[in-house]
Amino acid sequence: MQLTVRERKEAVQFAVDNNQLEGILIGEEALAIFNRWAEGDISFQEVEDRIYELCRIR
Repeated sequence: MQLTVRERKEAVQFAVDNNQLEGILIGEEALAIFNRWAEGDISFQEVEDRIYELCRIR
């Protein structure tokens, strides 16, 4: 199932809001990566790869 831009933007905002409720703030660089996915510029696999790189997990 392919999500619409609106659905992806809502998903990103929901995740950001949930993290804030838990006291976890999303950095601007990470948010920019998620927003590029929401706009359809990159795949979710690319999001995962870039976030792992940003956090130095991989």
